[in-house]
Formats: sequence, structure tokens, C-alpha cells
Amino acid sequence: MRRLLALPIIVLALTSCQPPTHPNAINDFDGKTYDSLLLAHTAMASMREKIRTQYKQFIPTFNTVAHTYSLAYDGYALYRTAPDQNAAKTSLLVSNLATSVAALEHDITNRLPYDPKKATVVVEKAKARRGRMANRPRYEMNLVDILTALQVGSQIAQTVPVVGPYAVIASMVIDATKSAVNSSKWSSGKPIDLALIAPIASI
Repeated sequence: MRRLLALPIIVLALTSCQPPTHPNAINDFDGKTYDSLLLAHTAMASMREKIRTQYKQFIPTFNTVAHTYSLAYDGYALYRTAPDQNAAKTSLLVSNLATSVAALEHDITNRLPYDPKKATVVVEKAKARRGRMANRPRYEMNLVDILTALQVGSQIAQTVPVVGPYAVIASMVIDATKSAVNSSKWSSGKPIDLALIAPIASI
């Protein structure tokens, strides 16, 4: 049976009130925005080749994510050169990225033969958790929204039979989330490195 670390534990770890986890972070906004981009970047990188070669029906939605990611990256890179002037715009761009990541996850999982009752439970729990965190700063909610989109997609994919024509697509979704979460854990305590989150090419 496929298993992932429970979503509430991961969200708490990534958004808890603590000193910046990256030694060269300008502030908490800087560090968590980097974490948001790293999550999205790793998930995209994990899925890109299979979408390009096997699941071309998802190319348009993937390319939308790639485009919004590029805009968010450019905004973040600019923010790091002039933090006092670009925080609000950067936060909006990352929010748009979170929306597009959720759309990609929905596009993929919506075509899977998942268990609708279990999926409803997953989605409702995610909504409730987000509601309890809604008073957090926008930049923290961007991180929560990207992680939640990945985790919800993964948890829905886990209801798909492990043997059958859709098993590989489900595994692609699950593996992307695992990779994203692992990259976030790996980067904790390490310097921000823009080279690690450079935009991923459209297909």
C-alpha cells in the first residue's frame, strides 16, 4: 500500500513560526517563497518527461504551470534584488502559481478511476485545514496551497488500483509529491540557490 507522510505534519513543519531555514534568506517571506517555488519546481521536473512522452493530454495544463512558474520565478528573483519594492507582486505571482499547480493536479486526477467517497473525504479535510490556517500571511498560504494541491492529488491517486491501465499515471502523481516533499526537507538549513529552482521549459 502506498503511504505518504500525513499532510498536517508536513504543513506544520514547513509553515511553523521559526527562524528562516535558509542561512542567506533575507527574511521569512524570502525563505518560504523559495520553499514554495522549490516544491512546485520539483513536482514539475518529476512529471515533465512522462507527460512529454506518454501522457500528452496533460501538456496544455502542464505548460500553463510552466508559464506561471516562470513569472513567479522572475518576480522572486527581482524581489531578492529589491525586497522593499517587490514583495506584494511576488506574492501574487506565487499565488497564481499555486492555482495552476492545483489545476494540473485536478486535470490529472480527474481522469483517474479513483474512489469518489475517499476523494471527497480527502478534499474536505484539506479545505478544513486550510480554513484553520487562513489568518496566516499570504506568502505562507502560498506554500500551504502548493503543498496541499500536491498532497490532495497524491492522496486521491492512492485510491486508484495499483494494477491496471491507470496505475502508472497515479504513480506519477504520487512520486511527484514525494519528490517535492523530499526536496523541501533536503533544502532545510541550506542556502537559497536560484539555480536549483530555475524555470522548467514548456513542452
